[in-house]
Amino acid sequence: MGFVRPHYNKYQTGGLQHLLAKQIRQEVGAELFGACYKFAFVRNPWDKAISQYAYMKGRKDLRAFIGMEADADLKTYLNLTMKKTHVQWDHQHRFVLDDNGEQLVDFLGRFETIGQDVDTVLERLGMLGQKLPHTNKSKRGPYRDYYDDESREMIADHYKTDIDTFGYSF
Repeated sequence: MGFVRPHYNKYQTGGLQHLLAKQIRQEVGAELFGACYKFAFVRNPWDKAISQYAYMKGRKDLRAFIGMEADADLKTYLNLTMKKTHVQWDHQHRFVLDDNGEQLVDFLGRFETIGQDVDTVLERLGMLGQKLPHTNKSKRGPYRDYYDDESREMIADHYKTDIDTFGYSF
């Protein structure tokens, strides 16, 4: 079976990226959804927040979208994004679980082991041997270095379900 790629969906005009698995199931139907191999990747919420923060610092257009000044500190950024309803800062569990907490994807990879987990996906798709290029590599330090106790707890509280569901820790 090939890839499912409708030309239009009612959730987003740019394609199927960033849709919840339950939205995709609704869009393509339960039978086709069940027949397809579905995979997704999650990332440590503390690391993800720092990656997004570093990216936003260099993007004036995105800073304007959330009302962030170029010199905003991490806590300011977190306060702004935690109030914003947008797919970029949504809880990761929403993308892969149904309303009963059941996982809707066949394989759930982790950013922390992306090379190995992409190989698992490629093997399942009959594409083993392909290489995942490392693009968008940032020049920042370890995520733990960016946090103080308060900002660490902000992430722990806001993304508690993701942390518990996927077994993450600081």
